Amino acid sequence: MNMLNICKFALLMLTRREIVFKNATPESMKTKLDQDSRAVVIGTRQGSKYRADATFCLVIVKNTGSLTGTELVSLFKKVNVEIKNSKPTVPRLELCLITSDKLSKTTEKKMPTSWDGFSAVISEHHEYKYFKSDITKGVYVPEHRLMSEAEVEEICAEGLFTKENCPTLKMNDGQVVMHGARPGDVMAITRPSETAGFCTIYKMVIAEYMDT
Repeated sequence: MNMLNICKFALLMLTRREIVFKNATPESMKTKLDQDSRAVVIGTRQGSKYRADATFCLVIVKNTGSLTGTELVSLFKKVNVEIKNSKPTVPRLELCLITSDKLSKTTEKKMPTSWDGFSAVISEHHEYKYFKSDITKGVYVPEHRLMSEAEVEEICAEGLFTKENCPTLKMNDGQVVMHGARPGDVMAITRPSETAGFCTIYKMVIAEYMDT
Protein backbone atom coordinates (compact mmCIF):
# COMPACT_ATOMS: atom_id res chain seq x y z
CA MET A 1 0.00 0.00 0.00
CA ASN A 2 1.39 3.42 -0.99
CA MET A 3 1.12 5.29 2.31
CA LEU A 4 2.57 8.47 0.80
CA ASN A 5 -0.37 8.65 -1.61
CA ILE A 6 -2.85 8.01 1.20
CA CYS A 7 -1.35 10.89 3.19
CA LYS A 8 -1.40 13.13 0.10
CA PHE A 9 -5.06 12.58 -0.67
CA ALA A 10 -6.11 12.67 2.99
CA LEU A 11 -4.61 16.17 3.20
CA LEU A 12 -6.44 17.03 -0.03
CA MET A 13 -9.64 15.97 1.74
CA LEU A 14 -8.88 18.50 4.50
CA THR A 15 -8.52 21.21 1.87
CA ARG A 16 -11.85 20.18 0.29
CA ARG A 17 -13.42 20.50 3.74
CA GLU A 18 -11.95 24.00 4.23
CA ILE A 19 -9.68 22.91 7.08
CA VAL A 20 -6.70 25.18 7.81
CA PHE A 21 -3.71 23.22 9.15
CA LYS A 22 0.00 23.85 9.65
CA ASN A 23 3.21 21.88 9.41
CA ALA A 24 1.77 18.82 7.72
CA THR A 25 2.94 17.40 4.40
CA PRO A 26 2.49 13.92 2.91
CA GLU A 27 6.19 13.29 3.55
CA SER A 28 6.10 14.36 7.21
CA MET A 29 2.97 12.27 7.80
CA LYS A 30 4.54 9.18 6.22
CA THR A 31 7.56 9.62 8.46
CA LYS A 32 5.29 9.66 11.51
CA LEU A 33 3.52 6.54 10.26
CA ASP A 34 6.84 4.75 9.82
CA GLN A 35 7.96 5.79 13.30
CA ASP A 36 4.78 5.57 15.39
CA SER A 37 2.26 3.73 13.14
CA ARG A 38 0.01 6.79 13.37
CA ALA A 39 -0.06 10.32 11.97
CA VAL A 40 -2.24 13.06 13.44
CA VAL A 41 -3.11 16.40 11.84
CA ILE A 42 -5.12 18.96 13.78
CA GLY A 43 -6.63 22.03 12.13
CA THR A 44 -9.61 24.37 12.24
CA ARG A 45 -12.42 25.57 10.03
CA GLN A 46 -13.93 28.97 10.73
CA GLY A 47 -16.22 31.29 8.81
CA SER A 48 -17.34 28.82 6.12
CA LYS A 49 -20.77 29.42 4.57
CA TYR A 50 -21.10 25.70 3.84
CA ARG A 51 -20.05 24.04 7.12
CA ALA A 52 -20.04 24.71 10.86
CA ASP A 53 -16.91 25.98 12.59
CA ALA A 54 -14.89 23.07 13.97
CA THR A 55 -11.65 21.77 15.34
CA PHE A 56 -10.69 18.96 12.97
CA CYS A 57 -8.52 15.97 13.85
CA LEU A 58 -7.31 13.61 11.13
CA VAL A 59 -5.83 10.31 12.34
CA ILE A 60 -4.20 7.86 9.92
CA VAL A 61 -3.14 4.48 11.29
CA LYS A 62 -0.60 2.22 9.62
CA ASN A 63 -2.08 -1.20 10.23
CA THR A 64 -3.12 -4.46 8.66
CA GLY A 65 -6.43 -6.01 9.59
CA SER A 66 -9.22 -4.44 11.58
CA LEU A 67 -8.49 -2.58 14.82
CA THR A 68 -9.91 -4.05 18.02
CA GLY A 69 -11.97 -2.00 20.45
CA THR A 70 -9.09 -2.02 22.95
CA GLU A 71 -6.64 -0.78 20.30
CA LEU A 72 -9.04 1.98 19.31
CA VAL A 73 -9.50 3.20 22.89
CA SER A 74 -5.72 3.19 23.40
CA LEU A 75 -5.23 5.11 20.15
CA PHE A 76 -7.68 7.85 21.10
CA LYS A 77 -6.04 8.30 24.51
CA LYS A 78 -2.82 9.17 22.68
CA VAL A 79 -4.67 11.38 20.21
CA ASN A 80 -6.33 13.22 23.10
CA VAL A 81 -2.92 14.35 24.34
CA GLU A 82 -2.10 15.79 20.91
CA ILE A 83 -5.46 17.58 20.69
CA LYS A 84 -4.96 19.16 24.12
CA ASN A 85 -1.44 20.22 23.20
CA SER A 86 -2.81 22.00 20.13
CA LYS A 87 -4.90 24.26 22.44
CA PRO A 88 -8.08 24.21 20.32
CA THR A 89 -10.28 27.30 20.32
CA VAL A 90 -13.36 25.92 18.52
CA PRO A 91 -15.52 23.76 20.86
CA ARG A 92 -16.88 21.47 18.13
CA LEU A 93 -14.72 18.47 17.22
CA GLU A 94 -14.75 16.60 13.93
CA LEU A 95 -12.67 13.42 14.11
CA CYS A 96 -11.72 11.43 11.01
CA LEU A 97 -10.00 8.04 11.38
CA ILE A 98 -8.41 6.30 8.38
CA THR A 99 -7.30 2.66 8.63
CA SER A 100 -6.62 -0.23 6.28
CA ASP A 101 -9.88 -2.12 6.85
CA LYS A 102 -13.44 -1.74 8.01
CA LEU A 103 -14.10 -1.63 11.74
CA SER A 104 -16.15 -4.46 13.18
CA LYS A 105 -19.59 -3.55 14.49
CA THR A 106 -18.29 -3.93 18.05
CA THR A 107 -15.25 -1.71 17.47
CA GLU A 108 -17.34 0.84 15.59
CA LYS A 109 -19.29 1.45 18.78
CA LYS A 110 -16.05 2.65 20.38
CA MET A 111 -15.84 5.62 18.00
CA PRO A 112 -16.18 8.74 20.18
CA THR A 113 -19.53 10.47 20.57
CA SER A 114 -18.21 12.88 23.20
CA TRP A 115 -14.81 14.33 24.02
CA ASP A 116 -13.51 16.19 27.06
CA GLY A 117 -13.42 19.92 26.39
CA PHE A 118 -15.77 19.85 23.39
CA SER A 119 -19.50 20.58 23.33
CA ALA A 120 -20.14 18.46 20.22
CA VAL A 121 -18.32 15.61 18.47
CA ILE A 122 -18.74 14.09 15.02
CA SER A 123 -16.57 11.04 14.32
CA GLU A 124 -16.13 9.09 11.10
CA HIS A 125 -14.05 6.20 9.85
CA HIS A 126 -12.82 5.45 6.33
CA GLU A 127 -10.62 2.86 4.70
CA TYR A 128 -7.40 3.42 2.77
CA LYS A 129 -9.16 2.68 -0.52
CA TYR A 130 -10.83 6.11 -0.55
CA PHE A 131 -7.43 7.82 -0.58
CA LYS A 132 -5.52 6.00 -3.31
CA SER A 133 -6.22 8.86 -5.72
CA ASP A 134 -8.20 12.07 -6.03
CA ILE A 135 -11.64 10.54 -6.48
CA THR A 136 -13.18 13.96 -7.13
CA LYS A 137 -11.30 14.21 -10.43
CA GLY A 138 -11.56 12.14 -13.58
CA VAL A 139 -12.80 12.22 -17.15
CA TYR A 140 -16.15 10.69 -16.21
CA VAL A 141 -16.53 12.29 -12.76
CA PRO A 142 -18.89 15.28 -12.79
CA GLU A 143 -18.25 18.27 -10.57
CA HIS A 144 -19.75 17.91 -7.08
CA ARG A 145 -20.25 20.88 -4.78
CA LEU A 146 -21.63 21.09 -1.25
CA MET A 147 -24.43 23.65 -1.07
CA SER A 148 -25.11 26.18 1.69
CA GLU A 149 -28.44 26.26 3.54
CA ALA A 150 -29.33 29.50 1.77
CA GLU A 151 -28.71 27.93 -1.63
CA VAL A 152 -30.86 24.92 -0.75
CA GLU A 153 -33.69 27.19 0.39
CA GLU A 154 -33.44 29.07 -2.90
CA ILE A 155 -33.70 26.00 -5.16
CA CYS A 156 -36.56 24.68 -3.01
CA ALA A 157 -38.40 27.99 -3.41
CA GLU A 158 -37.86 27.83 -7.17
CA GLY A 159 -39.32 24.31 -7.28
CA LEU A 160 -36.05 22.78 -8.49
CA PHE A 161 -35.65 20.52 -5.49
CA THR A 162 -37.60 18.96 -2.62
CA LYS A 163 -36.04 16.99 0.21
CA GLU A 164 -39.08 14.74 0.35
CA ASN A 165 -38.61 13.41 -3.18
CA CYS A 166 -35.06 13.63 -4.46
CA PRO A 167 -32.08 11.49 -5.56
CA THR A 168 -29.71 10.60 -2.75
CA LEU A 169 -26.04 10.00 -1.96
CA LYS A 170 -24.90 7.59 0.73
CA MET A 171 -22.34 8.32 3.43
CA ASN A 172 -19.54 6.23 1.91
CA ASP A 173 -19.89 7.71 -1.56
CA GLY A 174 -16.42 8.97 -2.49
CA GLN A 175 -17.61 12.53 -3.11
CA VAL A 176 -19.40 12.64 0.26
CA VAL A 177 -16.24 11.45 2.00
CA MET A 178 -13.96 13.99 0.34
CA HIS A 179 -16.30 16.94 0.89
CA GLY A 180 -17.29 15.97 4.42
CA ALA A 181 -21.01 16.11 3.69
CA ARG A 182 -23.39 15.05 6.46
CA PRO A 183 -26.90 13.54 6.39
CA GLY A 184 -29.34 16.21 5.21
CA ASP A 185 -26.70 18.11 3.23
CA VAL A 186 -27.36 18.71 -0.46
CA MET A 187 -24.76 18.47 -3.22
CA ALA A 188 -25.01 20.09 -6.64
CA ILE A 189 -23.73 17.82 -9.42
CA THR A 190 -22.96 19.48 -12.76
CA ARG A 191 -22.72 17.35 -15.89
CA PRO A 192 -22.07 18.22 -19.56
CA SER A 193 -25.21 18.43 -21.71
CA GLU A 194 -25.37 18.28 -25.50
CA THR A 195 -28.37 20.60 -25.59
CA ALA A 196 -27.82 23.03 -22.71
CA GLY A 197 -24.03 22.94 -22.44
CA PHE A 198 -24.33 21.66 -18.88
CA CYS A 199 -27.03 20.61 -16.46
CA THR A 200 -27.14 20.54 -12.66
CA ILE A 201 -28.92 17.98 -10.53
CA TYR A 202 -29.24 17.99 -6.73
CA LYS A 203 -28.80 15.04 -4.41
CA MET A 204 -29.29 14.83 -0.66
CA VAL A 205 -26.94 12.91 1.61
CA ILE A 206 -28.63 10.22 3.69
CA ALA A 207 -27.44 8.23 6.72
CA GLU A 208 -27.04 4.97 4.85
CA TYR A 209 -24.03 3.14 3.47
CA MET A 210 -23.39 1.34 0.19
CA ASP A 211 -22.25 -2.27 0.40
CA THR A 212 -18.57 -2.40 -0.52
